[in-house]
Amino acid sequence: MTSVLKDLNLPSLSERRRQNRLILFTKGVFGKAQIPVDRLRHPTRKIRGMHNLHFCHLYTRTNCYKYSFLPNTVKDWNSLPASLVENSMHHKDPVQFITNSIRA
Repeated sequence: MTSVLKDLNLPSLSERRRQNRLILFTKGVFGKAQIPVDRLRHPTRKIRGMHNLHFCHLYTRTNCYKYSFLPNTVKDWNSLPASLVENSMHHKDPVQFITNSIRA
């Protein structure tokens, strides 16, 4: 199946899952999905490379929680380029802007 995916130029299953998690989280950040992003904390100090919607890392004690939706997606969200997140805020539909960028 891997060769078929490469021939069709399709992303792997893990990449598609990552993209869909980021898209759902983006909808939560911009109020289009009910995800408890209001409970996430923003860092007190901003360092180079952080974007304006950066969230604090969620510390976990077990792998079961570590690889669940919220901690895993916060890590991926924070690794998005700052230019992508900040440019999305200037568009009339920031969710669609980030979705198109993630899937491109």
